[in-house]
Amino acid sequence: MFNPSRTALALTAVATDNEHMASRTVSEAVGTATLVVVEDVSSADPLLEWGAYEADRRHGGMCVLSLAGASALDPVIKTRRYPHLRVVEWSADLLEGIRAEEELVPGAMIVVGPLDESLLVDLVFGLADDGFGGPVVVVPRSAWLTRPSRTANSRLTVGFHGSGSSLPALRWAVAEATRRDAEVRAVLAWSEGPYGGIGGPVPIDLHRHERAGAAAKDLAVATLTGAGLPMEHVTAVARRGYPSRVLIHEAAGSELLIVGAGGSVLHRHRLLGAATIGCTRRSPVPVAIVSSAAA
Repeated sequence: MFNPSRTALALTAVATDNEHMASRTVSEAVGTATLVVVEDVSSADPLLEWGAYEADRRHGGMCVLSLAGASALDPVIKTRRYPHLRVVEWSADLLEGIRAEEELVPGAMIVVGPLDESLLVDLVFGLADDGFGGPVVVVPRSAWLTRPSRTANSRLTVGFHGSGSSLPALRWAVAEATRRDAEVRAVLAWSEGPYGGIGGPVPIDLHRHERAGAAAKDLAVATLTGAGLPMEHVTAVARRGYPSRVLIHEAAGSELLIVGAGGSVLHRHRLLGAATIGCTRRSPVPVAIVSSAAA
């Protein structure tokens, strides 16, 4: 199980710059902050590159859980200059493999490629059942050709729908932005019908687009301030349209697109919803799914 007591581990974090990936030893890291799951060799290159970027941004170690065999990753690791990267070979259940990684710190990021919806649901909520507060980050194929790079105006985009179930994602986004010295763009997607947002109701009954948009913006700001979140580096916006399309559009140029996992584990088959699943399939950047365990 996850062991938060390992505080003097010699781990490897991988840094990125505009020219190449380079490795550095982190002697005072508390544990593995980013675990990259590689199911097959075809996904190894983009997953390792994004995972290395996230490990650097989170100032922690990176480990690879390989379901394709450790030796199969050797060409990618050597090409990308990961000479000290720790690779753990695993051939059984994915969730059990993650649970077996004892150096994971609380709040660690689990990076995966495109997964079958049922497997993704089991992974997100299986970790939530364990009290694991970190996100599951899906790198969709649409993000494989996007090279991660840090910019002067780093930004995280988070989607929410004005209800309490979206607050863990908002809180995690603000905390992660503080860690990265980044801005947060909180996006509420709305419509003039009875439903909007990411899988939940938005109380808008106005008929004119301008007034409805203003009402949605007010709801976005009220949700953030009501949750006690600092607004200094947070911009709240409301956009009209289908949630996944709005979020995918708004996420362009961000480091991450962040969405909440939802409510009760008694109805897991409905929790991720069409909007979140759509984002994990077509987003131009990795999608971080944050469960209630991160609250």
